[in-house]
Amino acid sequence: MNILHTSVLGIALLGLSGNDVLAEGFKFNAPVQLEGSIKQEELNRGRDPWSEYALHASARIPAGPTFYGTGRKIYRYGQDDDQFEAGLYWPFGTDWLANVEGSISPVDIFLPKNSYTVKLQRIFSDTGWLITGGTRATKYPTSSMTQSILAVERYWSDFRGIYTFMPATIEHGGTVQGHDMLLSYYYKGLSFVGFGITFGREMEYDGASNPIFNTRAFRLTGRHWIDPNWAVSFDVSYYEQSPLSSTQTTATTSNALITGYVRQGINIGIRRKF
Repeated sequence: MNILHTSVLGIALLGLSGNDVLAEGFKFNAPVQLEGSIKQEELNRGRDPWSEYALHASARIPAGPTFYGTGRKIYRYGQDDDQFEAGLYWPFGTDWLANVEGSISPVDIFLPKNSYTVKLQRIFSDTGWLITGGTRATKYPTSSMTQSILAVERYWSDFRGIYTFMPATIEHGGTVQGHDMLLSYYYKGLSFVGFGITFGREMEYDGASNPIFNTRAFRLTGRHWIDPNWAVSFDVSYYEQSPLSSTQTTATTSNALITGYVRQGINIGIRRKF
């Protein structure tokens, strides 16, 4: 089975966003999809666990754009915060796809106040290659970040591989770079399982400051379609961060006592296609 030619547009959406709610809508020719998910993460160093409850939705206009949105309730640091995200994908021609997305946190206790993302993807359907370029602007109460996004992916046989490079400039905090790689295997149509690796440096907002850490992460992710209308999604992850050095810098403070942590978690979702 050649998954690229099953639906060039649907596969492109999957590769561009990482938001499979939308991508599956194209692949199954389904105008509406909903998914509810629960995420639980355990941290070391005596930190409280994190949890997240989310509802995802997408709606497609035939031969036109697809709109999608996500609402999240997130618990961290003994507090809770909300985030709302909305965006659209707009195909034009047979080889191009545009994506615009925005998010907002009304309370912004530890989440970004808002973010805006614009991406453009070129599809080379004859060879199975796709290239995505874009930018993301993120605003925190104490700082802001501008990130570039460059992704190269390839589909062959029943496999999909993607590499994403994410350099970013932080207000009052210099630059950071992130790398993400994911290899997925498709089976029984559009069910899949994948393994990903992420590494680099990133900024984390803890509600008071924006420390920068060295990071690395591993994840096992997938989705299994039980029947044409129902699917179970899963994601098992390991994330580790460590200070840059004994003189670690941050976007808003030079506190050398800031320490990293290890976070391990699982996310389970149920998806319904209408």
